[in-house]
Amino acid sequence: MMYHHRFIIMALILAGLAGAREDAPSAVGFVAGIQGKGFIIRNRDTIMISGMDLLCQGDSVQLSKGAKARITICGSRGYEIRGKAGFTIRRSGISFNQGKTFKTYAVDRKACNVAIEVFRKNEKKLPEMVTGGRKGTLMLRSRKKSERRGVYVVRGRKQTPMIELYSDRLLPQKQLLMWTPVKGRASYHVVIKNGSDTIWSSTVLKNNCEYPDSAPRLEEGRDYDIVIEAVADQGKVLASGSGTFSLFTREEQESLKQDETSIRAMMPESAPEQHILLGKLYESHGQFADALSCYEKALSLDSANAGLKERITLLKTIME
Repeated sequence: MMYHHRFIIMALILAGLAGAREDAPSAVGFVAGIQGKGFIIRNRDTIMISGMDLLCQGDSVQLSKGAKARITICGSRGYEIRGKAGFTIRRSGISFNQGKTFKTYAVDRKACNVAIEVFRKNEKKLPEMVTGGRKGTLMLRSRKKSERRGVYVVRGRKQTPMIELYSDRLLPQKQLLMWTPVKGRASYHVVIKNGSDTIWSSTVLKNNCEYPDSAPRLEEGRDYDIVIEAVADQGKVLASGSGTFSLFTREEQESLKQDETSIRAMMPESAPEQHILLGKLYESHGQFADALSCYEKALSLDSANAGLKERITLLKTIME
């Protein structure tokens, strides 16, 4: 009964968090919780499960020895699975090729479907971790793969083929821009434009900067162009990139506050799921420091979550 209520609550509060892109396979559920290590195989990508992850029709899921996972399928039931297992996600449930269900629980389909619909609208805001071709390699990238090349991380070292923004949406109260770092000594020349007009530029020593209060005010909802160049001490351009960003509107900020309140009110402080959900909410709004703090709290409550450990490592890497 306790599991039943917790999963209904989690489905309800997932509104406002991220989900599948429009051209992705049909989303049918999500990973409601995991201990240990697990992976989702989708479109020849192997995605490491890091907490509350979306599940699509046709996804294959692999759980490692000793893992425990709770899988919610909106058109069927919830499944608790323990130990090494492999199964495929269907609209009608899950199909095992290894392992079996430990137990099932009821799902509030209406609440679950509402959550999935919100996932569809917003998923491109959330990065995912994808294993690369070499052992020990992970890639942090947008789920809308056509928009970003990604950032590779190999045992803490970064390989950056180009400079890219980590978040294209900023909170007006904290307009922090972060981008992929370049290996070696370099400074970054940042130019922000409104159409053909340059409205602000600066040179910084780290792969982030906060848009200052003294600069021209940015309007909520408007797209701004940004160009970033990494320059060596000798003046050589090591890497460059460009993109657009905008500020969250007042309505979106209010929605963020409501989501924060709902998550804190509906789930106990002792539940790792509360901190994972808050972390993903902050991450989708470009608040990486706040997201990292939440993930570290979740890991202190769920030390066996290997995917969460990897996500913490990646966030620390991009914040260096």
